[in-house]
Amino acid sequence: MAVAGPMVLVAAAVWTVQAQPRALREAISVLPASVAQPVLGGLDALAVGLAPRRDGLRWIEVADPSSRKADKLQVGSR
Repeated sequence: MAVAGPMVLVAAAVWTVQAQPRALREAISVLPASVAQPVLGGLDALAVGLAPRRDGLRWIEVADPSSRKADKLQVGSR
């Protein structure tokens, strides 16, 4: 029984990162910035590490596509 408790906590944390990332990010953002920044960085790393691979690429679901910044094309003035 001593091993089951921590395993349940780890499983719950992994499920929360995968299933409810927005709610978890909102809860963490309430914390002071000195605490929230490292925790959000760890959350992002865990989400990328747990993301499934499709066609050799990491597949991360984004609820709001406009929030993605890394894959936007640079548009110059015409």
